[in-house]
Amino acid sequence: MDINALLSPSESPAKPQASTQSNPAATARPRAQPRPAGGRRTASGLSNEISMTSPPPEPPRSAPVPGQDSVNHYQRNAYVSAYNGAQDMRNFRSNHDASDVRASHATPQAYRPQLQYVSGRHSSTPQMETLADLASMQHHQLQRQHSLVDSQLPSINRRTSFAPPLTRSALSSTQVAMAEAPAQTPEPRAITAASLTEQEIQTITELVKYLAENSYAYDSHVQLINLFHKGFVAHVYGTSNVPINDPRDYTLLSDMRQAREAMDSRFAVGEDIWKDWINDEAILARQSEERVAVMDLCQKAVQEEPTSVTLWSIYGEWVMQTYSIANGFTEGDPNIWTDIDKEICKEVFSRDICLSVWERAIEATAWRMDESHRIWDRYIDLVLQEFPGNPSPQAIEHINNIFMRRLRTPHANWSETSAKFWPIVSKFNANNWEEIMAATNEMAAPAKQQFALRESHEQNLQRAAESGDKIALYNAFAEYLVWDRKNKRRSPFDFELRCSLYERALLRFPTVIEWWLDLADFVLKTNSHSPIILTILERATRHCPWSGDLWSRRVLRAEVDKLPYDEVEQVKHKATNSGLLDIGGMEEVLKVYASWCGYLRRRAFAPDNTDDEIDMADMGITGTLEDASVAGKKTYGSDYKGDPLFRLEKIHVKFLLEARRYQDARMVFERLRTTHSASADFWLFWYHIEIMVWAHERMSEPVRIETPETAPHSATSVLREALQQRNLDWPEKILEVWPDHFSQHESPEALQEAQADART
Repeated sequence: MDINALLSPSESPAKPQASTQSNPAATARPRAQPRPAGGRRTASGLSNEISMTSPPPEPPRSAPVPGQDSVNHYQRNAYVSAYNGAQDMRNFRSNHDASDVRASHATPQAYRPQLQYVSGRHSSTPQMETLADLASMQHHQLQRQHSLVDSQLPSINRRTSFAPPLTRSALSSTQVAMAEAPAQTPEPRAITAASLTEQEIQTITELVKYLAENSYAYDSHVQLINLFHKGFVAHVYGTSNVPINDPRDYTLLSDMRQAREAMDSRFAVGEDIWKDWINDEAILARQSEERVAVMDLCQKAVQEEPTSVTLWSIYGEWVMQTYSIANGFTEGDPNIWTDIDKEICKEVFSRDICLSVWERAIEATAWRMDESHRIWDRYIDLVLQEFPGNPSPQAIEHINNIFMRRLRTPHANWSETSAKFWPIVSKFNANNWEEIMAATNEMAAPAKQQFALRESHEQNLQRAAESGDKIALYNAFAEYLVWDRKNKRRSPFDFELRCSLYERALLRFPTVIEWWLDLADFVLKTNSHSPIILTILERATRHCPWSGDLWSRRVLRAEVDKLPYDEVEQVKHKATNSGLLDIGGMEEVLKVYASWCGYLRRRAFAPDNTDDEIDMADMGITGTLEDASVAGKKTYGSDYKGDPLFRLEKIHVKFLLEARRYQDARMVFERLRTTHSASADFWLFWYHIEIMVWAHERMSEPVRIETPETAPHSATSVLREALQQRNLDWPEKILEVWPDHFSQHESPEALQEAQADART
């Protein structure tokens, strides 16, 4: 049954929209393969040998995003296109093209809500800068209009300077470190605040002092910010002991702001802190530039937590409220709303901008089965407010398509959405009402079925969240994720629903490293070329900067995506400047260093390499080895003997072998022997390298004859020296290789002696 034909008014002169077959976004898409349940990741030898410090995991802390076309026709590359659109952040529309943008969603078959991922974070978004320019221009126009002096007027400035952005290639390592230096935490001092108890003030004093020396203590940042916020709320709204006060008179206002900036420069602050931060700044906003700054803050929040229904809702309500007051639809406080402010905000917070925010919100949260209706219901109410009493055929088709897209997407509020749609159908398509209802239910069946399959898990999550028990909520998410991976009843929505579920879990428990890795792995196995993988890892390292696993995966993915050398190097610098050593310990640092050195080695011997790349790799690997030694001694003192797995040295040896610098490679082993002589793995690695070098030299000889002089004597010497070690940790491994080596490579005389030695 053709639902489009039923929904389109018969008198419509408009030509039918292009079919699904002509739209590349609607062609057949391969199904995502289910991810097998993997084993637990284990720590390396270093973490077993040395007691490492690690961030305390909080009992575990949403992402965007599909619907149904003809159930079997979808593309994974639509997911990538959504990423690119979100990355460019081009959703703000000018008034003259608003109708065209809305019309682009006119064909329900071609629609599929997309997962929204944004790459990187910016001090000010392009939209905010553009709006700031508009406001600044409007500001100066009003200045002439009202003949006011400059000092009396608010000014809207860009939050970034006009200076060209810093690039890695133009900066020294010291300059890069300074450019990326995190914001300072509040200075230790005597603190007073009437809205906080003496105990709370004492706690703040201790936290400030502690963070001055341990600036990457995650939990301390959160506790300090929450205490500052608690005092602010009590100051503004009053308590039984505190009167209501002007928000700007809060004595700890600058400290609260500084504490938030300090945490934001080190970690992703998370949904709860973003919510309080935006609400506090909204209360404090008095001038146009401050209101634009709040919108900028909202944009940063949803960029960092792209599937947070709460943050998108705050964003949408803020722009709507400002728009309403600026245009006189709602009464604003005359003490803080001047005529100039209203004129500026009328230009910046246009109706089209407001709808644009809500449209971006419904795209980003479409696959939040649990709460996406909070965004969509608000948006559709705004759309219906504008809907004319005597609409054109195009307007009817547009509103029909909005509902059809929503009804084909699994969500908890499906019945309520359907109830809002039927009055529109009965009013404008009364003759086809029953056929439309039947066709709609048929098209929506897969979405309803998927929600029904997940409903019990959704109820478990809801009960756990309402109870306030974080452990129960974490367990509910963990069980839900395990079920989703093992679920054999595949559907067209599997990819988006699982991504969304991971994002929901990570929104509540953002420091669970394993879930970030699982999400990245799932997307990788679905589409190994997806650019979204790097974006996920970027967000993961913001939330868990102490994880060497995440940083090393990010370095590797930057290499896979063929990012320029400067950008890959910048990722490595960010990792080592993020408190990785202070929080994660030496084991996590070594993971990043190993990933970086592996990148340098592969780049040096790439097909299009030059001598410059080889020299850079040589210096880079050598420098990294020195950095690792310094970091290890800084952490564990002069007794630090290096990585027991000698991961960096293995990469260095491989580099030297590829460069045909065999003696230099042997010198690496000579240096390691002083600290790793008790390791059987060390001696076996050295032995295999010597065999490899010997085999290469033998294969290069024009005449191949076997004599005692052609035997791999260097390899034999390594095995002999290994067996001479009195404190060898695993001599049996050497003894296993010993007879086989002589049997394969040495003379019969040497073999019989080796057999006799093996028995002693």
